[in-house]
Amino acid sequence: MKRLTLLTLGWVLSAPAFAQPQLPAVVIKDVTLVSGTTVRVGNAINALFRISTLGNGTTDLWLNVD
Repeated sequence: MKRLTLLTLGWVLSAPAFAQPQLPAVVIKDVTLVSGTTVRVGNAINALFRISTLGNGTTDLWLNVD
């Protein structure tokens, strides 16, 4: 085999060793629009949504709609 073929084959076979573990799925409990946060900028509208999960975690997400 050529060197390039061996190098490529070695990289492909070792790739799973470098793979990152998959994060567990997050179950979303509720998505609510935070009142008073809707802003119009030009033709776009920005709004803040709060996402609650079953593990009592919350994440704020700004959504921009053109």
